[in-house]
Amino acid sequence: PWGNCRSTSKEKFPGYDTYSISACRLLCETNEVMRVCNCRMVHMPGKISVCIISTIKTACKTKAVCVN
Repeated sequence: PWGNCRSTSKEKFPGYDTYSISACRLLCETNEVMRVCNCRMVHMPGKISVCIISTIKTACKTKAVCVN
């Protein structure tokens, strides 16, 4: 739902030595959460602030981001 991840690719991601579907999915999800919520979940890479619970419960959920 957050991007086009394939089983193989020549694409490289910052912080990863090789391409993997799990890295692709995590980076795509991270970009979407940061775009919608202006923060990131604690397990997501990046330098933007970690989301606080009140942000997740209000802004992120109302903007239809898949955040549990």
